[in-house]
Amino acid sequence: MALAIYVHVPYCPAKCPYCDFNVRVVRRIPEEEYVSALLREIRSVRHEFFDFPPEVVSVFFGGGTPSLFHPRSFGRLLDTIAREFRTGPGIEVSLETNPDGVDLGRLRDFRRAGIGRLSIGAQSFDEATLRALGRWHSPAENVRAFGLARAAGFENVNLDLIFGVPGQSLASWSEDLATASGLRPEHVSTYGLTYEPRTAFGRRRAKGELVPLGEEEERRLYDLARERLLHAGYVAYELSNFALPGRQCLHNRHVWGGGSYLGFGAGAHSYVRRAWGVRWENVRPPAAYERAVRERGHARARTSVLRREQAMIERILLGLRRETGIDRTRFAREFGWPLELAFPRIRTLVASGHLAPTPNGYRLAERAKAVADSVLETLVA
Repeated sequence: MALAIYVHVPYCPAKCPYCDFNVRVVRRIPEEEYVSALLREIRSVRHEFFDFPPEVVSVFFGGGTPSLFHPRSFGRLLDTIAREFRTGPGIEVSLETNPDGVDLGRLRDFRRAGIGRLSIGAQSFDEATLRALGRWHSPAENVRAFGLARAAGFENVNLDLIFGVPGQSLASWSEDLATASGLRPEHVSTYGLTYEPRTAFGRRRAKGELVPLGEEEERRLYDLARERLLHAGYVAYELSNFALPGRQCLHNRHVWGGGSYLGFGAGAHSYVRRAWGVRWENVRPPAAYERAVRERGHARARTSVLRREQAMIERILLGLRRETGIDRTRFAREFGWPLELAFPRIRTLVASGHLAPTPNGYRLAERAKAVADSVLETLVA
């Protein structure tokens, strides 16, 4: 069994008003205590679930702002992963970072620790958009961070961008895309702004203090991203993700393909393909996570065993987000049920032009990609 590993570092210098991730802002980051808990959890979970070390295709350090931790912490974590699992020279190791607070020496130390792919949370190259998002860095710091990453030897860099921000114009988004593609990162992720109930933006929207862009405006921004990035030579391999040829994110591809993954850290999620799938989630508060790992070797808060129907829904929802779509032969082999019989609304969505047949199955039609969520909801309702 091949699997991906996600390691969650929940600490951040500030909480962005749109962020719904498990993030903590504290005066003192308990790095040593947290890393010790991660090391124990990695060893314990590996021996609990696997008699023999499985192969790991990718490791993703996310957050939060994991780059706040010292490079040696990632070296310790990667050394433990290499001892407990099978890792090869082709493994992809990613680290998320904010554009501010990085310097050349630290980035070089991350490289020496084993980080090979850097994901920079640029979000925008427009000052007004960054302020509207509550970001504390500047457009110049975005460009500087990318240059430092290259100088430090990173040959695999992602830039995160956000669209659909109140006040954001088609012209400013066009400039964001031009600047990002002009830097020539290997990967670009474009995310539509969401208003989750637990976030500051979600609460302001509920009070009428923040008015989202209209659906048609967001659709134009999404369509522009696809147009500009495809024209710049990027391949759209998932609804929100673009890569230069051959530089797709291995971690993303594995997870979207329905592969097993282990999540370590506070609030991390895991999924192992046994029977129809086993899923679990760790406790969210970091202190409670550390305590649970000390006492039990793991911090699972809840575990669920998927039924076949649940697994089929997850597979088609993930599959149709990918450019290649869903393979009917693979689906039938995995679940013992023809795809069109499991989801009879496929024919209706093909007739309406929202799904397009492929030689092996179906994918989202071009016109449906901007409204993918509603199409997928209709399919599995």
